[in-house]
Amino acid sequence: MAQLVAHLLCKQGVRGSSPLASTLSHLSAPAAESWTPGAGAKCGGPGRVPARSVRPVSTTSTTDRRPDRVPVHREDGELVGFVVPQDGGWTPCAVFGPPVGEPTEQDAAEQWLRDHGLSYLAARWLLREGDDWIRVDLVEAAPDRVVVAVADYGRIDEWGRRTELAAPVDGRLRLA
Repeated sequence: MAQLVAHLLCKQGVRGSSPLASTLSHLSAPAAESWTPGAGAKCGGPGRVPARSVRPVSTTSTTDRRPDRVPVHREDGELVGFVVPQDGGWTPCAVFGPPVGEPTEQDAAEQWLRDHGLSYLAARWLLREGDDWIRVDLVEAAPDRVVVAVADYGRIDEWGRRTELAAPVDGRLRLA
């Protein structure tokens, strides 16, 4: 996880103090040592995440097709997701739509997103194709779209095939 976050930061050109530092704070010391802020680390160097990691596209836009979603931002203004009224509570959702947590009070759902940041981008995801759910990796994520790549060992002939989905992608993409 630390390597993925480090790679994302590197791809965004972040050095020194990181807007995603809160995401690294819960990691153990050996994992967090794989990237040293401000040390001039190069993307894709030894011990780094491969270039196929998630590439966040500007997530600062709050343009939304669903007016019932409430945008949630970190202290630095970065959009980390939305909360949506659902099942008598509020559900934390990814920047591109699917739920990433359970329904709860609105303040608790917003705090969940702030506490976890964009770490859900590194989670395992499933894409519905017809009646099947296939394992995918997120390649790009933004409020208006998400790009996924097939990473399902049962579909080795399709491995790496990319699919772009318009957001919100509710019902078609979910956490594994």
